[in-house]
Amino acid sequence: PNNFNDMPSAMVVLFELLVVNNWFVLVDGYTAALGAWARVYFVTWYIFGVLICLNVVVAFVIETFLSEYQKHASATTTMSP
Repeated sequence: PNNFNDMPSAMVVLFELLVVNNWFVLVDGYTAALGAWARVYFVTWYIFGVLICLNVVVAFVIETFLSEYQKHASATTTMSP
């Protein structure tokens, strides 16, 4: 259901744009049907959603993992005889 007919379908399309490598295929289809402003909308969504928000989430997960790993490593080091 790659359409914007209702809210759940629109959320599926935007999620696909975040995680699918061939996002430009969807953009080309919507641009052919709706005009050039569709391309502007999707490129803006890609820049904001993927390049900014998704990278911030990944950085947060990696930072949390490294923090917990360092705590565990320091606790193991101090407990050894």
